[in-house]
Amino acid sequence: VVLEVRDSVNKVLEAARIAKLVGAPMEANVTLYIADPSERQLIDHLGQYDNDVDDLKRAFIVSGVTLVDDLEAIRRCTHHNLDSDPLDGEPRFAVGVNRASAPKCDRCWHYDESVGTSSAHPLLCGRCSHAVIEMGISSAPAMVEEAVSSAT
Repeated sequence: VVLEVRDSVNKVLEAARIAKLVGAPMEANVTLYIADPSERQLIDHLGQYDNDVDDLKRAFIVSGVTLVDDLEAIRRCTHHNLDSDPLDGEPRFAVGVNRASAPKCDRCWHYDESVGTSSAHPLLCGRCSHAVIEMGISSAPAMVEEAVSSAT
């Protein structure tokens, strides 16, 4: 099921890229509706992982994934795979894409609200900041600190 959902996500991402909404999948936040309750439960379970490896955004290579319970949330997205004909019925997977609005992490390139929250690594997201500290890099290089201070 995950691979089928990913195929649907990739099709909508490609259409969004052609429409110039995003240049790369990492610039996208995906909104996902799954009609079948058992399939939704399986995907929702994947979305509950907080190990940053099995996360849906990592599986789809995007900056964020939100599961929703109604098709209206998909229709509100800038780009989606819903037809305008309501007679076609409910799709198995409905996918909506919006451009990510969070700042971009300089290390992993995810758009994440935690970018800038670490004073030691102001250009990194929380995940990357933690990783570089674990590698023994306790603060950003001086040239990064200068760039950040001159930008503010």
